[in-house]
Amino acid sequence: MIDRACISLNSRCNLNCVYCHFAAKKNNQNTKQNEFSADEVNMFCLNLYSYIKENNVNAFKLGIVGSGEPLLSFAQLKRIVEFFYNSDINEKIKMYVISNGTLLNDEIIDFFYDYQSIVELNVSLDGDPEINKKLRGAFPDFAVYKNKFNAMPKINAVVTKEIILNSERILDFFVGNGFTKINFSKVFAVDNPGMTVSDSEYEQFLLLAKSLGIESRQNNGKKKADCAKYGNLCGVGLNNIFITKTGIYPCGRFMDMKNYVIGAWGEPLSVIEQKMKRFKACPQGECYFEYNKVGE
Repeated sequence: MIDRACISLNSRCNLNCVYCHFAAKKNNQNTKQNEFSADEVNMFCLNLYSYIKENNVNAFKLGIVGSGEPLLSFAQLKRIVEFFYNSDINEKIKMYVISNGTLLNDEIIDFFYDYQSIVELNVSLDGDPEINKKLRGAFPDFAVYKNKFNAMPKINAVVTKEIILNSERILDFFVGNGFTKINFSKVFAVDNPGMTVSDSEYEQFLLLAKSLGIESRQNNGKKKADCAKYGNLCGVGLNNIFITKTGIYPCGRFMDMKNYVIGAWGEPLSVIEQKMKRFKACPQGECYFEYNKVGE
């Protein structure tokens, strides 16, 4: 049964992160045709609503994240959140948005504050201003968020060699500035071997973060089908899909790989569920993409 999905609303981004595995797929000649329109978003919502109702799914997690910056499609994002907030399944679906945080303003923060019971804003941040600007090109202004929520947002951090080499400095920055809920994802799909980290380096970094009181789904001891890069079980072929205008894929790493398209974005999810069974789940702790040497 599908109980997790990500939808990529666009392929546009205002940053150029050095390790972005979507780099060749955003801001290109296909950018406009990869963006969901208002009517298409409505169709997606009805499709997902029907699937949850017909299959009596008790808990569904929807990530509004993908090959572009979701806040560049804020109107479409609002439609999705408002649709499910006002539906009779609003207690069954939870959403999260991962943004680079550079577009935050009062309107956007007010929206997330008003709808915080159903959607959570996560901000991508890899460390202090110097390191984050080096890896991502900019550093968000968190004042507007803190002023409204009286707290800092949950953070998504990509663990690269730069992070490992400056681990104590970066973790001290996080803790000292109130960032205590952080999801650490191990970098992957980068051509530069100087950016990659070993499993042991990653595990040691997680242990250090935990010792400093940082809470993350990587160090909470819970294993569930989601994404191996977060230290969980790979959800390919089990419960997870990645939805884009170009089609539905097993996860974001497969985007634009025609041999791995499960179906069209508008197909009923009950049909997609049957089609995704052609992907055999990989062993615990392995990433389907890497375990099966996809693309080699």
